[in-house]
Amino acid sequence: MIKIKTKIVALCVGFMLLVCLGGCNDPSRLKGLVPAEGIVYYDDAPLAGAVVKFFPQDASGRTATSMTDDSGKFIMMTLNPKDGVAPGEYNVTVVKNVNDASPSADDSDEGIDDPDGRAAALRMQERARSKDSLRSLLPNKYGSPAQSGLKADIGAKGEKNLEFRLSK
Repeated sequence: MIKIKTKIVALCVGFMLLVCLGGCNDPSRLKGLVPAEGIVYYDDAPLAGAVVKFFPQDASGRTATSMTDDSGKFIMMTLNPKDGVAPGEYNVTVVKNVNDASPSADDSDEGIDDPDGRAAALRMQERARSKDSLRSLLPNKYGSPAQSGLKADIGAKGEKNLEFRLSK
């Protein structure tokens, strides 16, 4: 059940990234992007399924986003997967939410003509879309660029060994 919830959250985050970035400028106009990748740890263990976001300290810069893999590794993207970031200084956030929309007694087929379970599945999907069903697994400070305390300084050749260590 947890794997299903994780996949739902990952799909929602991926969809949001596509929607947010889909209308951005032509990537050919973004010259000078460099690699930015690393690993995120939470209480000394690799953090899988977290969204990492870079917020440029220069107001004219662009944000970049990634999601950690099963080993906590991430590769930043500005417009396209793994295209990198512009050199500069960034405030960094790391967010990992879980969806508490699990099956309930309301989702049972008992007393309802729902032989294939579609009505129950639709109720679960509706709860999954509700932001009230999302719960952060990390302290809230890590979701704020001003409060996270996480920084990345990306040089002209990029950075492939970033490491963010989060704790409770």
